[in-house]
Amino acid sequence: MAKEKKIGVKFFLNTRLKPKVFAGVNRYPVYSRVTFNRKNHQSPFEFENTFDGLMSEVEFEKYVIEKSNPKITTEIEQYEKEIKGIVRTWYNKFGDNFSLLGLSETHKEYKVTPLLFRVSFQAIEGIRNYVLDHRPDKYKDVFYADDVFPTTLYFALSDFFKRDEETSFSDWPLILQYSVFSFVLLSSYLKMGFWSGDSDKVFESKVKMIDWVCGETKIDFTNYLTHKKYMEEDLQLSPDDPFAKGPIQAVNLLKKTTIDTQMIINIIDASLFL
Repeated sequence: MAKEKKIGVKFFLNTRLKPKVFAGVNRYPVYSRVTFNRKNHQSPFEFENTFDGLMSEVEFEKYVIEKSNPKITTEIEQYEKEIKGIVRTWYNKFGDNFSLLGLSETHKEYKVTPLLFRVSFQAIEGIRNYVLDHRPDKYKDVFYADDVFPTTLYFALSDFFKRDEETSFSDWPLILQYSVFSFVLLSSYLKMGFWSGDSDKVFESKVKMIDWVCGETKIDFTNYLTHKKYMEEDLQLSPDDPFAKGPIQAVNLLKKTTIDTQMIINIIDASLFL
C-alpha cells in the first residue's frame, strides 16, 4: 500500500511587504504556505481574532509560533484541517495532474457555498443536458438556455413532466435519477424541506461544501443512508400541488429503490468539481 503523501501548512509573516504602522509598531500580513507533492502555494491569511488581520513580529512569535492565544490557535487548526481536506479531495480526483493553483479561491468558495445548493445545481444541469440532447422537440423556447433555467430542482422536474407527458421519471438514465435522489436524500438529512417551491431553501443550509470535504458530514450522511434513517414523512409531497407531478414520480421511485449508498456519495463528491 502506497504511503499517503504529506500535506504541509505553514504560516509566515510577510515582512517583504510594506508594513502598516500602528502605535509605532510595524504590522505585516500573515501568509500561509501549502506544500504538497513537490508543489507549493501561498496566499494571505487574515486572522479573525486580531485587531486588523495583521501582526507585529512579536505577536506572530507569540500567537502563531508559541500558540499562546486559544482563539488564534483554533483558527490555525481549523484552517489546516480545511486546506488538507481540499487538497486530499482534489488529489484523489486528479492524481498527479492536480495543481495547487487557485487553492485559496477554492477554499473561500467551499466555505460559503451550501452543499445542498451545489448538489441541486448539478442535478438541474443534468436535467438540462438530458432535455436538450434527447427531447429537443419539447423545448423549442429559450427556457432551457444557459442563462434562463429553473432555479430549483422542484421546478425543473415540474416543467419537464408538464411538457413531456409521454416520459416517466423511471425512463431517465440511472445517473440522472440518482442525481435527483442525492438531492432529495441530502435535503431530508438536513431537514430542509426540499419540496417547497421556495428557491431560497437551498441557500439557507448551514452545511457548506467545506463540511463535506472535512469528513464529518460525509461520514454522518453515509451512516444516515446505510441505516435508512430517512423517514416516510421526509419524502411527502402535496398531491394538491399542480406542479408536483414530476417530483411525485421521482419520490415514488425513490421509495421503491434499494439505494446504492456509494453511488449517492460519489454523485455528491462529483458536485465539488463543477
